[in-house]
Amino acid sequence: MILVVSDKFKGTLSSEEAGNAIACGLFPLEEERACRIVVEAMADGGEGTAGALGGILVAGVPGLWRLPGGDMIVESAACIGHASANLMCSPLSRRSSRAFGDAVIRALRMSAPHGRVFAAIGGTSTADGGAGMLQAFGYAFYGGDGLIEEDITPEIMSDRVVGIEVPAASVIEQLRTRLCGLSDVRAALCDTGRLSALDFLEQKGLTDGDEKAVILRAFLRMREMLVPDGEESAFDGAGGGVGFALASVAGVSVVSGAEYVLARILSRRKHPRLLVTGEGSVDRQTAGGKVVETVNAAGRRDGIPVLTVGGRVCGHVQYQFVVAAGKGDVPVDAEEAARRVREAVGAELPRIRSLMDTAKG
Repeated sequence: MILVVSDKFKGTLSSEEAGNAIACGLFPLEEERACRIVVEAMADGGEGTAGALGGILVAGVPGLWRLPGGDMIVESAACIGHASANLMCSPLSRRSSRAFGDAVIRALRMSAPHGRVFAAIGGTSTADGGAGMLQAFGYAFYGGDGLIEEDITPEIMSDRVVGIEVPAASVIEQLRTRLCGLSDVRAALCDTGRLSALDFLEQKGLTDGDEKAVILRAFLRMREMLVPDGEESAFDGAGGGVGFALASVAGVSVVSGAEYVLARILSRRKHPRLLVTGEGSVDRQTAGGKVVETVNAAGRRDGIPVLTVGGRVCGHVQYQFVVAAGKGDVPVDAEEAARRVREAVGAELPRIRSLMDTAKG
């Protein structure tokens, strides 16, 4: 079996569309090697995670899905992602993650008393350190004049907040026992010298250096007030700091979304002869626990060859076999993107055969 588990090619192809384009390029191997090609939807905690886990959308509740077995999942991309007109009309420093927190609380109330709720962290358009989400959880933010009623944003956090009150122990216990975060990246909150939430600000809509300074100040104030001992998780930078609020502040378990989804797939698609993955841009951020990095790590661990397909391949990437399907530009539409992927993979079939033969030997 050849198992194709590609991430979406952002802006052009969904996970399934990218996987099917890759499979078309590999098609001659199916009969030639008597090796079935299987495409599985793959995600890392961002958009498409609920679908990859077999979720069914709850009618009338954006971002909320029921999973097989009765658990629920909330996608932050649907609640506070780039499709949110209310958020995108404001500067990044004036956006709040409150809507995601509200959706998580709603999922906890709608699910079975002991059911789990997964918070899929990825694809957000906010960078408030998860402050707005914490408000929805019951954390109270105070300024010099008392309780701040409006949604907390980086601007408010950096300039007005002087104290934060933690909710009752019973609330924290429910969050810790029933909630699990699925993060799309391993990154620090704001540490320099390594991948952090600050590296993702431009793609969220950062306007200038002054706005970045406001966001950094908000991050540092939150960390000082809520995690004074400085301990942090590997996922604090996810979702513009939503990972920080979940893991380091509330003490919720947060794991790699890509690892979680891939483990579920491999539990039913055992012993593939070749793993194939891809994403729109294979670059520095890919190494932060994204789908491509996770699939390549699984291949190294289990001794399975891995083929990686990138719409763009930026800089030096250390993966076993990388195919660049781009031309340095953005495809005009999904059909053009799929054609490029299909043809790029097809052109490399001789090397792919050698890769499979070497592994077999």
